[in-house]
Amino acid sequence: MATKSVPVGQLLLDLENPRYGEVHSQAEAMKAIIEHQGQKLVNLAEHIAMNGMNPHDLPLVMSKGKNFIVLEGNRRLAAIRLLERPELAAGTTWHAAFHKLAAEHEAPQTIDCSLMADRDEARPWILLRHAGESGGVGPVPWGVAERERFEPRPGTQAFQGLAFIEAVKGAYPDDAELHANLDKIRDERPSTLGRVLNNADFKKRVGTVTNDGQFIARFSAAALQQLARKIAEDFAHHVSVSTVKSKEQQKSYIDDLPVPNDTEALPGPAPLDSAPVKSSGGKGGGKPKPKPQPKQNRVLRDLDLSNLSARTRDVLAEVRNLDIEKLPNTASIMVRAVLELAVGDYLDQKGINKAKEFKDRVRRALKDVDPTEKDKTWQPIRTGLQDASSLHSVSTLHAFVHHGSYHPTAGDVRNIAANWKPFVQALNDLL
Repeated sequence: MATKSVPVGQLLLDLENPRYGEVHSQAEAMKAIIEHQGQKLVNLAEHIAMNGMNPHDLPLVMSKGKNFIVLEGNRRLAAIRLLERPELAAGTTWHAAFHKLAAEHEAPQTIDCSLMADRDEARPWILLRHAGESGGVGPVPWGVAERERFEPRPGTQAFQGLAFIEAVKGAYPDDAELHANLDKIRDERPSTLGRVLNNADFKKRVGTVTNDGQFIARFSAAALQQLARKIAEDFAHHVSVSTVKSKEQQKSYIDDLPVPNDTEALPGPAPLDSAPVKSSGGKGGGKPKPKPQPKQNRVLRDLDLSNLSARTRDVLAEVRNLDIEKLPNTASIMVRAVLELAVGDYLDQKGINKAKEFKDRVRRALKDVDPTEKDKTWQPIRTGLQDASSLHSVSTLHAFVHHGSYHPTAGDVRNIAANWKPFVQALNDLL
């Protein structure tokens, strides 16, 4: 497709932008973006001011007379407009922030864009940009581990958790079950593990992660093998952030660990993986390597919806029987069905009028679950209501059913079900 350097003055916001629905003027479109994006738009404007436009993600535009409608990239155009004219945000919370940015930086005068013939040509690319991974066709976001590898942040809980995981793998290279558990922690909760590693009592009794990513232990790998296996098993399957959130909880967990006696301590601390523990090898030597634990192929298995309708419970029972690895599309649609039925049941039993849009029904139910609108437990749900591009958004749930180009993976289904399950459980428990 052709690219063109377009003067910012010739670019128009799309009045049919899916982020905010139909509006009738450029002024309405700008107001809608500011209200919808808020601080995110300030952050984007600052990033553009400091770094320029993203060179590998060009806005998509189509011509309209002498001008061009921005079909994809409206947030970026709005951010640039506000760098030029911060008064467009007058009367909002973010006016001062835009005014400060505009005083310190110059806005781009032209933008490189990809030219589309019409909306139909742009549609598959817009869906690809916003419909999640789509089975690997769309952008696959980094997890915590990838981010830390690219940009290590010594001292953070994630950095410490990942460093410990790599050290333990190096210390016990032949323990397949241990490695499987560590891989699960790496993918799902390295920061939770880092909470315990960062505890002063753990550092004093066992060892510490250095800024260069080594785990320096007071004991040899052989002496710490039982402890390493317990930590890996616990954090892979049993321990969550709520289990080790406070210092008291962390101390209680550390006190129960099989820490060796001080008589077994090394003459001086050393990297845990400096003397790896290997299996004896050979025919009949050592224990057979355990098979790595399989991924959980069922979702919502421990969700209790006993206070909701029999229909909702029946659908939930059927969802639990689906193998999401074999039937990811069916499972994704059915997970959405459970969520929508549960929210509807809750509102019906509470005598609350149901809004037409599912996201509005979720928003109303969330008010009962989190009246303060500040509980961090429910931030993922709030994000799903606000950010249409999020994997956990209501728009993604909608795409499961209505977008033919959306191809959810088993991992998508697993993550979305885990994200929404506490919210649905909370609705049941309020009845």
